[in-house]
Amino acid sequence: MKLILRLSLLLAFLFCSIPLFAQEQKVRGTVTDTDNQPVAGAVVYYEGTNTSSVTDSDGKYEIDAKKGKSLIFNYFGMKDVRIMMDGQTICDVIMEPDEMVLEDAVVIGYGSVSRRDLTGSVTSVKADELKKAGNSNVFGSLQGRVAGFSITSQSGEPGSGFSIKIRGNNSINAGTTPLFVIDGMQMEISSGEVASSSATGNGSYDPLSFLNPSDVESIEVLKDASATAIYGARGANGVVIITTKSGATGYDKTNVNFDAQFGIAETTKYIQMLGPQDYIDYRFSRRDYGYYAFGIDTDGDMVVDAPESAEGYEYYDWQDIMYRKALSQSYNLSVNTMAGKKTQIAASLGYLNQQGLIRNNDQQRYTARIKFDHKVNDKVKFGAVVNYGRTISEGAVSSGGGSLGYSGLVQYIYLERPIKKWYADEADEYENKPFGLLSLISDLTFRKTIYDRLTANAYFNWQIVKGLTFSANASGGTSNSTLFEYYSSQSKWGRSRNGKATNRNVGTYNYNVSAQLAYAKNWKKAHNFNAMIAGEMTYYRSTSMTVSGYDFTDESTGAYNIGKANIIEAPGQSVSDNSKMSLISRISYDYKKRY
Repeated sequence: MKLILRLSLLLAFLFCSIPLFAQEQKVRGTVTDTDNQPVAGAVVYYEGTNTSSVTDSDGKYEIDAKKGKSLIFNYFGMKDVRIMMDGQTICDVIMEPDEMVLEDAVVIGYGSVSRRDLTGSVTSVKADELKKAGNSNVFGSLQGRVAGFSITSQSGEPGSGFSIKIRGNNSINAGTTPLFVIDGMQMEISSGEVASSSATGNGSYDPLSFLNPSDVESIEVLKDASATAIYGARGANGVVIITTKSGATGYDKTNVNFDAQFGIAETTKYIQMLGPQDYIDYRFSRRDYGYYAFGIDTDGDMVVDAPESAEGYEYYDWQDIMYRKALSQSYNLSVNTMAGKKTQIAASLGYLNQQGLIRNNDQQRYTARIKFDHKVNDKVKFGAVVNYGRTISEGAVSSGGGSLGYSGLVQYIYLERPIKKWYADEADEYENKPFGLLSLISDLTFRKTIYDRLTANAYFNWQIVKGLTFSANASGGTSNSTLFEYYSSQSKWGRSRNGKATNRNVGTYNYNVSAQLAYAKNWKKAHNFNAMIAGEMTYYRSTSMTVSGYDFTDESTGAYNIGKANIIEAPGQSVSDNSKMSLISRISYDYKKRY
């Protein structure tokens, strides 16, 4: 009997141990390229699982064995290798270069190179990746897609500006906004180009909102010194190069695309706030200014000594009142065609209507673009592109603090008293006026910003002889933005001034002219030499005018007639001119596209 028991325990131990030993089995190997050089940093993983590993500097790896699973080897610029595991413990792999990826053109300063020849730190995001993001804003589509590229929305309202940093702060005192190059046109854009007011908040709008993400072919972000040096001091904060889509490439081929998108956004979580009685108890316990208004005298000594009851007071859940389910809709129509055999044409129209999470905050955007490229012969090519965009933003500033001493709407949602109760010195002044924040989402508050931008760019390319190319580029743009802002004497932000109005206009004008010679030579299929020299001239002008007034006897025209204000503040005006002339050169050499 004891013998049988011992044998049973031995068998049970063996059966339990076998899977344990099997789980500890590893697959090891070395990953090399076609030249027998180790591939460091290749990702090794099992398809459909979270089990993965990375090759070391010698191309070696180690990963748990999983019989019946496909082991995949992945490395940028190489073709994926897939091996079905059938119990082997040694698996050496040779990875072949993916020529389609390596030869993919990447736009850099004053030219383009293949990924194979790229030396600086440049990240490229293509149109299909932008489309997957489903964002109505170009920079919103880049969030989380470019390493070292920090994008922060300045507020939650539609069309709000972005704070953009490439690899952190590059200056203590200067700004962090990178240089933008759109279809060859350099644009030093700032949120100051869109008229805004600091009276009730510090909100700003995106000056690149005129650009429709559906029109973008690729975005290259130049991040390090070697990549941005070609732009000199202007590229100190990094460079963002945006290329828009061109026309069809097939003879008599026409593509017509229409897409419509609908979305809904809502606040995912409300913050738990004090209820009516809790708020009264809290205000009374603070014993600060006005606390006595929240207490009662229980012993007849003419001194309040206990918080009063919340019964009878109207309760306001400001999160529920101010927030809403925000709807958005966008429509885009594009036509890409060929006119004959030598002319590519691309045209598009776009419309966006987006509601903000806070009531009465909305934005509309209209965009139009036309682009053509004409090939005269094998040596001469020219083209042009024109972009127009208009954005209309409405609603009170939703974030920030203003010069009038008021916080933005978002802050007020959590600061405003939740019960309709006045201090003794407030009753006469505010009793018959809209309570709390209600006036800021009604017709008593008016804020409208209109922003128009028109840009145009033309180029000419001439291959003088084989390897030597002359290019000329001329571009220009103009923008105009107008703000109309009015807070009536019945509103929370206007009652202290008996009505407050602000009008502001900002206009900009810029142009850029450049010419360059580029030479490329390859010999003996091993030596590759490239050189470029260019001259460039840029000009930028900005003007702004601000007029404000308050104490309105007649409020019928609001912001559209500040002349009705009894007190008109001193107007503010600014004019800024900036011009540059540059000489640029670049030389590069490689041996067998490797060294």
